[in-house]
Amino acid sequence: MSPNFLLKNGVFNTVYSSSPLRSLHQSKKVKALNTASEKKIFQSSAGINLEYFKTSDAAKSVIFLPGFLGNKDSKYLACHAFNAFKAGYQIIRIHPVDHGGSEHLNSDFFKATDISAIEELIKTITSSQSDVLFNLIGFSLGGNIALRISQVVSENNLEGVIAISPVLDPAQAMKAMDTQSVIINKYFLRKWKKSIANKHKHYPDNDLLPALELKSLREITEFFRNKNAEFFSLGELFHAYAITDENLKNLPRNTTIWSAMDDPCIPVDPLLDIQPSKLLDLNITKYGGHCGFIENFSFQSQLEDWILQKLQSNTH
Repeated sequence: MSPNFLLKNGVFNTVYSSSPLRSLHQSKKVKALNTASEKKIFQSSAGINLEYFKTSDAAKSVIFLPGFLGNKDSKYLACHAFNAFKAGYQIIRIHPVDHGGSEHLNSDFFKATDISAIEELIKTITSSQSDVLFNLIGFSLGGNIALRISQVVSENNLEGVIAISPVLDPAQAMKAMDTQSVIINKYFLRKWKKSIANKHKHYPDNDLLPALELKSLREITEFFRNKNAEFFSLGELFHAYAITDENLKNLPRNTTIWSAMDDPCIPVDPLLDIQPSKLLDLNITKYGGHCGFIENFSFQSQLEDWILQKLQSNTH
């Protein structure tokens, strides 16, 4: 991957790949995918409601998980979903709790540590279509969730998992997002506070307004940790959903990780310590930023070709 000069800057690659220009560039693809998709609501055994969007049945399928507070149309996700759709795959895009403007569906807030509802939904989907071959693709925090889901879903027709710029060490990632780039920090703060305000509108008794006055992602995380009272410290909370070398030693299926050395949101240091594994395909590029991997100002990316090739090799 050899991007144009400006795109060799990880922050610029990240920001440009999520710019409104890219929305215009892929608007027809998003419209086509959404026109072909049906919105569904899944309720877990614990009463958690999740939105997901599904195209028509096909012999092979891809399930997508967005990054933190992303959605089915997130620019880093939509291009890959459309490519797989055009290649004949059934496409399923899941909104975790509070994602995609779904704050109204649950009184409780999103918890990165609790993937039980997503696990139950994916098990339900894969078991109900036992003759379909599935792949799971997650981005950023969604990549973290995809790697954890793979450990607990036993259905054999889940052929492979692909994690793009996954969060492995949440403590490192949060520190980077709070300190590495003012632009990126403000972006995530704005996005999170918008979601919190929307949650408050639907569930004012949750008393979330104080979080809107906080100045960092870490402070907001601590606010919700205190409300949840499940963990005694942020360190304990982060440890609960970290991905370690131990997690990746005994993989149950083909697993691919793509990340970039210049990722301004998620340091790649933990990836450098991962030991080789028969089922793990680890790709660390020099450039690409966070979920960007854009190579020119026309938004071309070899990652799109690589993912299609990986899907085809997984679903023989």
